[in-house]
Amino acid sequence: MQIKLATSFLIFFFLIIAGLECKKKPTESDDNTPKHKQNIFLSVEDTSVTEITLNVAIPESVVQRTFVVKRDTQTILSALCYALDTTFTDTALLPNHNYTYKAYRLKNNIAIDSNTLQVTTLDTSKRDYVWTIDTLSYPGSLQTTMRDIWASSPTNVYVVGHNDQNRGQMYHYNGIEWSPVRLAATDGGTIVGPFDLSAIYGFAENDIWVVGEHIYTNHNPPPNFLDSSLIIHFDGSQWREILITRKRTLTTIWGYSSNDIWAGGLHGTLYHFTGNSWEPVSFHSRKYFISITGYASNDIYATVGEEVDFVQPRDSSKYLFYHYNGEEWNGLDSFYIYPGYPGDEFGFTKIWSPSESFFLSVSKAVYKKNGNTWNVFFDSHHPFYGISGTNERNIFTVGIHSQVFHFNGVDWKKFPQFSDYNSNCINVLCIENEVFIISTDGSCTFIYHGK
Repeated sequence: MQIKLATSFLIFFFLIIAGLECKKKPTESDDNTPKHKQNIFLSVEDTSVTEITLNVAIPESVVQRTFVVKRDTQTILSALCYALDTTFTDTALLPNHNYTYKAYRLKNNIAIDSNTLQVTTLDTSKRDYVWTIDTLSYPGSLQTTMRDIWASSPTNVYVVGHNDQNRGQMYHYNGIEWSPVRLAATDGGTIVGPFDLSAIYGFAENDIWVVGEHIYTNHNPPPNFLDSSLIIHFDGSQWREILITRKRTLTTIWGYSSNDIWAGGLHGTLYHFTGNSWEPVSFHSRKYFISITGYASNDIYATVGEEVDFVQPRDSSKYLFYHYNGEEWNGLDSFYIYPGYPGDEFGFTKIWSPSESFFLSVSKAVYKKNGNTWNVFFDSHHPFYGISGTNERNIFTVGIHSQVFHFNGVDWKKFPQFSDYNSNCINVLCIENEVFIISTDGSCTFIYHGK
């Protein structure tokens, strides 16, 4: 067992209180010890699978106080406190186990009062998934490669991506089977001309947004392809394109609410939806958005790439971590990748966070944000492309060669049955007690469904 101790006048206010019982127990010494009113208090600040963070408060105005804390019958902390309270973390505990904590204030090495607390650690998440695999390949096409996934429930799932026939860029799962969604005007939909889809995000089964690009052919020499922004919306009955001031390809979308949505893409393309219309937001044209997430309208994060190498061989790049405070986007961190440089300092491919105290990003490894720094949370020595979970005890990350790893609150486990050097898992979604994984071999898309 280990103890991490930190003394502070300010405490974290993420209280997960389990079975709090405060009793006056004035003494455990001989009968001649005078009675004292309780002036030591023990409370829970945070609970995980293997750790419990507790706060010991002695509010009386004494310069210093000596106290001890016991877990069950074992003394785990003996300290001298000068502040009004002390926060410490009891680590290396058992999952789903009940512990009894008792704090004693000492005077002349005699316990003169105490406070008792019952706390149960969280349980690990399941790993006994039953898996099925579905293949998505639009008839007559050479490429059906999905990129992103969203669901309102395990029986209402959408994936979006690319198809070389301009059909089959979106599929829907109804809990039984996958079927293509007809979006192109030539296929019974409403979108005119060639297009690709990149990302999807929704708030309900009748409020779903998808972003991507319109594709145009430039016939002037040299022949090439041009792109422009595409945003489409589903209102529960029909998918339709939204009229916007078009810029460049959109690659990511996230929203705090149905009236507060951000979409970002290439060449500084950025839009903000506030309930009535999508308005372009000015951003540096050499930068491009990769992933967006957040907690509130004034607390949004994004990973951004920047073009820094314009001479062949173009083997250098820069990645940045941005924050939106409700008024402007500000860079918080950045790093370069170039020959001889060790590599990532944080993950830029995908960011995901179930709470403000638990922020993860992936690329070369899985990184966890701790204050203003990043630490490696998990490393398989292979790149990761996607990450998703339902909470801090149920997280999936996927990557190159169709690698699939799961974190249950204690450790990471690989699902080796999916490993394939000819395919890559590029995204994942956890919804309720189920998980959907997108894998592709460059021609077809495979959906791994665990439940």
